[in-house]
Amino acid sequence: MTVMTIFYGVEQSHVRKQIGDFGISFDETCARKKPTDEQRQKWIKASNDVGIEGEDFLRWDNEAKMIKKIAKDVLDKLNVTPSKDFDGMEGLGAHLKEMQLLLDLHEDDGVKLVAISGPAGIGKTTIARALHSLIRDRFQLTCFVENRKGSYPPGLDDYGLMLR
Repeated sequence: MTVMTIFYGVEQSHVRKQIGDFGISFDETCARKKPTDEQRQKWIKASNDVGIEGEDFLRWDNEAKMIKKIAKDVLDKLNVTPSKDFDGMEGLGAHLKEMQLLLDLHEDDGVKLVAISGPAGIGKTTIARALHSLIRDRFQLTCFVENRKGSYPPGLDDYGLMLR
């Protein structure tokens, strides 16, 4: 289990030391639950541990930016297992690094488009699919559409084509 600490409306040091409003709530909880001395010490240690690091709302000038960072951190933790589908493909790593540099995903300044061109059979689709697999966790929704100009059964509109 992973714990991500977010301090919202409470001082980080107050959690660590069980003082201030947090200390009052901590003492009230102990009075209500009547833990053993051993349990209380575990609670104190847990408060000390979670009070060491985390996102502190008071250190952010913009709540929306903090929420965006927390959401990205959660997403990163959920997507910790990268795809192994493209392991061992010779030369693919260099192409992926170059594509990531071109996309410059660290800058959040709108839509980005990178074209991969060349003769048939040189691995354009493989590079695009591997890149999609590598960066898809950074987006809420993604879809890899292969062979957009290929031949499909008649009667498919754009929506039907996207579904296919």
